[in-house]
Amino acid sequence: MSNPVPWSADGVLEITSEENVPETGMQVEIDCAEVLHDPDTLYCHCRQPWTKEFMIMCENCRDWFHGICVSISENEALDIDLYHCSICEPLVGKTIYKKAGDVPIAAGSELFISKLKERVFVSADEIITRERGHNLNLPNLFLKGFNRPIVVDEVDGLGIKLPPETITVRDIERFVGPSMAVEVIEVEKQSSSPMTLRSFIDYFTSPNRIQRLNLISLEVSDTSLGQLIEPPYIARKLDWVLNTWPQGLDEELFQRPKVSKYCLIGSKDSYTDFHIDFGGTSVWYHVLWGEKVFYLIEPTDINILLYEKWMSSSPKDKFEAFFGDTVDYCYKLVLKKGQTLFIPTGWIHAVLTTMDSLVFGGNFLHILNMDMQLKIYNMEKKLNIKRRYMFPSFEIVHWLAAQRVIQDLNSCNEHGAVPLHLRTGTKTLIRNLELWIQGGKKAGNELVPPHIDTYTIIKLLNRELKHAEKRLVTSMPKPAGTRTAAAVLTAELLSQEPSMTSFSGFLLDDFGKGKRDRNVFSSPSQDEMSPSRSPPQSAPRIKLKLKKEPSGSISTQSSPSYSSSMTEDGNGNGNPLALGSNGTSQSPRQSPQDSSLKIPKIRLSRKKKENMESPV
Repeated sequence: MSNPVPWSADGVLEITSEENVPETGMQVEIDCAEVLHDPDTLYCHCRQPWTKEFMIMCENCRDWFHGICVSISENEALDIDLYHCSICEPLVGKTIYKKAGDVPIAAGSELFISKLKERVFVSADEIITRERGHNLNLPNLFLKGFNRPIVVDEVDGLGIKLPPETITVRDIERFVGPSMAVEVIEVEKQSSSPMTLRSFIDYFTSPNRIQRLNLISLEVSDTSLGQLIEPPYIARKLDWVLNTWPQGLDEELFQRPKVSKYCLIGSKDSYTDFHIDFGGTSVWYHVLWGEKVFYLIEPTDINILLYEKWMSSSPKDKFEAFFGDTVDYCYKLVLKKGQTLFIPTGWIHAVLTTMDSLVFGGNFLHILNMDMQLKIYNMEKKLNIKRRYMFPSFEIVHWLAAQRVIQDLNSCNEHGAVPLHLRTGTKTLIRNLELWIQGGKKAGNELVPPHIDTYTIIKLLNRELKHAEKRLVTSMPKPAGTRTAAAVLTAELLSQEPSMTSFSGFLLDDFGKGKRDRNVFSSPSQDEMSPSRSPPQSAPRIKLKLKKEPSGSISTQSSPSYSSSMTEDGNGNGNPLALGSNGTSQSPRQSPQDSSLKIPKIRLSRKKKENMESPV
């Protein structure tokens, strides 16, 4: 029996026979492929030659075996110290595996999957929000924010369109086309390889699968299958691409992102290692049949730094290090058939497919997490992620969406304080837009569409942001019983929600004409006006000076027809007071009959007294 000469772990031939050693004593490196690729030499139990597939050598008989024939993958071989074939096992013992402390277990290997299933993680119930479909609307997300994963157990009220549960992968092949080129993840290697859709479906429907493959990049917007899918209502309302990308933009110069309708077909025990969705996009998943397990990590500042360090490590180190062990908390979420998951911007996650699964999902950029979206995008550029793995036309989308952000800021400024996430996101957006202009195409920045006036956009963003911050500084606490501007906005949004088509719900009317509608919200009534608004001309503001008196009594001669407001107190807090009909000063949140209150006297200067005594 002719045996090939063994090679070392790095692929260098190990020459052990003295007759093969050159007289010079120099080490000779020979490609092991040249040694094995002899059509006349037969190996393994099957007695077939080597055809460039993975093989493993028995340490006892020194014969070589096809990995397929002995059910050992290339990644699993990394965990083996000494391999013994089935013939030699009775003589020398079973195959010896490396100790856990000797070498990390490679991500995606069968040993890795089995150990991952055995591990105990913190339940994701601590960090997720469970909602009903009809509660996922713009007012709720705009006021509460979108920072935690959301799980919806049923599709009722979600506004989603899906194929029937009876659809098969062969049906998907017919809808999409068998010749469609797709990138398939080889789970054992955690790497992608090109394949036609028919080849993948043939593999998926085979009763004897040779390897574990995972299809997660099949975008079907332009196919017949795409006509059977509509993302959830809230995703469509928030999606910047859907709501801001203009018709007629030159597709050759400006690539319209098509990332809203993905079909994911995963074989049992497929695994996708930890990642953040490209461009910091948020993502929705719906399990039509099967089951997925998500390992979720919150995007705190320290976790993002750890993730960046992990991503910048060598492929070998990243492949052998379970990122979930480097952070404080890694949460486990099981997503079952019929459930829908929304993952916010920046959440780091890995995914295990516990059974053959068919999942539909999509990615979207939006206004609620602008700061984190841009942070993730800049991290991707820093890590030199290849362009084809980044969100297409990311910068162009932000230029287009900036015009809508201006309108949203203006609308919020007219009706009350701008939410913190919108102010923070706008600051980050302005900073990045300025950098993109300065860097230009030479710095790798994307070409700006010709109809975009970049300088005007930045100017208007700064103006609205300055206005928002000014209102925030000068705002005063509301008297008891007064509705806040946010409450007014929410009430109006809820009443008009079904007819709104803007991504933020603030700007467009039913027909999506693109014109800012200043009448979307009704003006608050006089008793609902914010105290920060200017009072009517007939009621001039009176600035009062307070001075405590030992007696604690109150004596003023102010007219009962006047209302007054105090300046901020020593702690920087507004303290509005209303003068009662008896001339006493009372807080709107306190009853004047409360005798336990110690209210200071109010002394008015002579000039103020004269002004108050004069008729209005």
